[in-house]
Amino acid sequence: MLIIAPDVAWTEPDSNYALGDLGWLRQVAFMTTGVAAIALALGIRRRFEGKGVRLTTVFLYVSGVAQIGTGIFNTDPTTEGSPHDLLALLSLIGLLGTLFAIRGLFARNDAWKSLATPALVAAIWFVVSVAVAITNVVEAGAVQRFVFVPVTAWLVWVSWNIREGRNG
Repeated sequence: MLIIAPDVAWTEPDSNYALGDLGWLRQVAFMTTGVAAIALALGIRRRFEGKGVRLTTVFLYVSGVAQIGTGIFNTDPTTEGSPHDLLALLSLIGLLGTLFAIRGLFARNDAWKSLATPALVAAIWFVVSVAVAITNVVEAGAVQRFVFVPVTAWLVWVSWNIREGRNG
């Protein structure tokens, strides 16, 4: 992000990196994240059976489509309630739902039970981070990094394990 917009402080909201000459790179990153969420949903549908698969994949599809939309619509820091902002919120709700649903999916699957607790930790991490963001104690951008770096790393790790057929 510092390369895309070196003049934007890291404590600024993530969407502000989509502004400026190289902002299109951030928009592509939003869309790529959405495609990745949809790919994870497809992988889960292929790898798992039973209760919880549909709920987990629906949350991932919602989050993925919303994240793609977040990248399509330009961010406007002067206007609240823009399509970009609403889709970003929908994406976050989808991600939160995914974390709790995937935790249940793992807990019900004997081969993947070892990932249930890390999924719960990621979900709680997400909830605590959102609570911190709502209180405005910390700058929005700092909270976003606090949330997204570990949760994204965890989701990449889970995706890799699902792809490889490993259970943690």
